[in-house]
Amino acid sequence: MHTGGDGEDGWYSETDAGIRALARRADSLGMGLVLKPHLWVGREGGSRLDIAFEREQDWKAWQQQYRRFLLHYARLAEAVEADLLVIGTELAGTTSARPGFWRKLIADVRAAYAGKLTYAANWHEEYESVPFWDALDYVGVQGYFPLAEQEEPATRALRDGWQPHRRALRRVSARAGKPIFFTELGYRNARSAAAEPWRWPEEHHAPAPRLQARLYEAFFAEVWPRPWIAGAAVWKWPVARERRHATGFMPRGPAAEAIRRGFEAPPPADELLPRRRGRRGKRAGHAAPCASAWTAPEPGGPAGRV
Repeated sequence: MHTGGDGEDGWYSETDAGIRALARRADSLGMGLVLKPHLWVGREGGSRLDIAFEREQDWKAWQQQYRRFLLHYARLAEAVEADLLVIGTELAGTTSARPGFWRKLIADVRAAYAGKLTYAANWHEEYESVPFWDALDYVGVQGYFPLAEQEEPATRALRDGWQPHRRALRRVSARAGKPIFFTELGYRNARSAAAEPWRWPEEHHAPAPRLQARLYEAFFAEVWPRPWIAGAAVWKWPVARERRHATGFMPRGPAAEAIRRGFEAPPPADELLPRRRGRRGKRAGHAAPCASAWTAPEPGGPAGRV
């Protein structure tokens, strides 16, 4: 495992100063703030899902590094009064193997940060087996569920495609006694987005703006109104502008309008993500959108390579 410092050293994502600036901007717009530390694995073909070790000394080194990494952001989240802190993203190899480490880490984070906590579990099997949901405030899910195999399916097919996933989500929420928060939910502007929502865009894919919009409409029709849904973060609105016909995740045109309409009505959950008292001394409503600040170590930087 490559080691390195924490804080500003060795990072290619947002700086602490940038996160503080984003928090001020979000506050000025009446938006909430979710802070989501997010590891990128540097080696080609590697995945954070596969982070695991054979030797105990390697486990201990990784745990020490990750604890330092996360507590840095827990303190920063408290300083900017973030509404939600995500303690990890798709680290399936560690959540199953080291539940005791995660429980102790959650307790340490709560000592540094007073807001709500979740973990961003991969949609494919991981979220159903995370052993420490009871210690968190929300069941966090990376919501890239496949909805239909064919390209550009009809709206009815997309809504039907949600049914088995919705039932599984409800079971997990009931078992954990916690509402669901979608730590990521996103669809590409591409004809294959319904079959493989998680796949990064490729240039040869044809744009499909109406399908991108229908995918969001299906989510807001079939999942959003459920009483066990607490919120969602859309992946993603990058700062850099994409080309008009790009096939990436950025919602524009019909998709952006579908998201705006969907978020106009908050989900009816009993435990919506609350807004912490901000620097202006006000509390925003539950339906206020959230800015999501995510950060990652540089590939090969601290906790970033195994």
